[in-house]
Amino acid sequence: MLLSEYNEALHIQNEKNISYDEGKADVNALNMWLITANRMDDLKKAAGDSEFQQKLFDEFLTEKK
Repeated sequence: MLLSEYNEALHIQNEKNISYDEGKADVNALNMWLITANRMDDLKKAAGDSEFQQKLFDEFLTEKK
């Protein structure tokens, strides 16, 4: 690609799309982990509480290690 062909707005939009897709995959993985662990109350609470969801992500990532 030539420098003159670079489209900054398109690049930024592509990065946003990639980030969105990765975030969606992370949330889906967390949801499946909670379902598998039969933690339905946590799943419901996480859907409406972003701070609680982050705590669950931290727990999920710690357990994956």
